[in-house]
Amino acid sequence: MPLTLSDAELAGLERCADALLAPLDYPDLDAWRATVNAAAGPLVGADSAIFDFAQPGGALAPFSDDMAPEYLAYRAALFSPAPQPADAGLRRVAARALDVFNTTEIVAGDWDVYDADPAMSMSRSQGVHDSVGMVTWARPGTPAAVLQLNRDRYGTEAFGDRGLLMFRLLRPAFSAGVRAMRRLGTHREALPRLLDAIGAALVAYDSGGRRLHVTPRLAELLGPDPDRAVVEQAAVRLACHLTPRLVRQGHRNHDGPPRPRVEVRTVLGTYSLSGFSTAAGLLGDGPAVVISFERSAPGEMCDAALRERFGLSPREVQIARLIATGLSNRAVAERLGLSPHTVRHHGERVFDKLGVRARADIAGRLRAE
Repeated sequence: MPLTLSDAELAGLERCADALLAPLDYPDLDAWRATVNAAAGPLVGADSAIFDFAQPGGALAPFSDDMAPEYLAYRAALFSPAPQPADAGLRRVAARALDVFNTTEIVAGDWDVYDADPAMSMSRSQGVHDSVGMVTWARPGTPAAVLQLNRDRYGTEAFGDRGLLMFRLLRPAFSAGVRAMRRLGTHREALPRLLDAIGAALVAYDSGGRRLHVTPRLAELLGPDPDRAVVEQAAVRLACHLTPRLVRQGHRNHDGPPRPRVEVRTVLGTYSLSGFSTAAGLLGDGPAVVISFERSAPGEMCDAALRERFGLSPREVQIARLIATGLSNRAVAERLGLSPHTVRHHGERVFDKLGVRARADIAGRLRAE
């Protein structure tokens, strides 16, 4: 049937589509789902809304501001283990490869069998007597996300063909938003591995100060230091100092003052700590603070001091320190995974900036005066 929409309904569809298309504008998955539920419900006069979402490789996890926690826990149990949920309605949707659905479509006239399912009794106890919604698929038979709106009575026009047509209009935006959020989940799994692989000494905290990730290099750096607790406490204080700025900026990076930096001296040397933020969702659900650690031996200038005093780049600092230990250009190249030509080029710039002519003179220039 043709779908005629009022100006108010068109505006509501636009608001809902905008919310569906912008998952990365929200601090976490649940904030996005709450906004979508709030925008979608009025389109059909729903009494409640549920947004089920599965991260890659995981089971569907339900979210709703309207439903009782015990029902959401029951629903989550029906969806696990993935990818074959025990929920009868969703099994029927999957079997018929439906992209949009309502209760009438799911039942298909087989009310006796449908009513006998325990999950349907549980749903009715929560006032779910009619539903309309849409699903997007990770692969055939395996849903990536389900948006379901519910009414406490069956048979309203908005939950019939009219509701199905409205959700067909919204489904492209729904699929695009879900794909973006699932890609973010994949990146979230990859980023810690990347941080580990680059060999940097890093620790990440969420905006509440909870530690999210520690790289093996940091564990190696702090492990033998009897004052490691002092260094770790300094990192927590720096993260807490950065958190208000992180919350104000959200997941966007802004040009501004240099990164805050603190120094901590222990018996093993001087640690230089600095912090930066990551985009929301890359480490945990919201934005995160990452603290980097550099340590110079007693009597040596820290990396930050070398960069400030001599204008060395971070790579030039690395190469200068390795040359100072007596390594050849080829050995430095192997250590850093660079070509000998690249190391030679950086080395020439190091000699020029430090004002030395011999490799043996570099170590002396790296020492604090």
